[in-house]
Amino acid sequence: MEPGCEKLLTWLGFAHDPIPWRVSVASQAQIIELLAEKYGVDAAKVSSDATMADLGLDSLSVAELVFDIEDLFEIEIDASDAEFKTFGEAIVLVDRYIAAKGG
Repeated sequence: MEPGCEKLLTWLGFAHDPIPWRVSVASQAQIIELLAEKYGVDAAKVSSDATMADLGLDSLSVAELVFDIEDLFEIEIDASDAEFKTFGEAIVLVDRYIAAKGG
């Protein structure tokens, strides 16, 4: 493994499963861009352990964000799965759906 990759994989939630990290980096960047452009979130405040409240999103904004993510990645997130607390959890969730879709 390349130097520094283990820390990145741990931060992204893939410390023991390095294959999905390539997807995660791309989805992470796109979601940060979405948060900044549509929701006015300061990209510098986004971290894996930042809660949606830390990013200034209330429950209605989070619900809208889920719909925006579904549109962005052409996935459908089950309502039962849409209960994430942190940005890192959201990335892991999105990447799981992207991987299940095959891409």
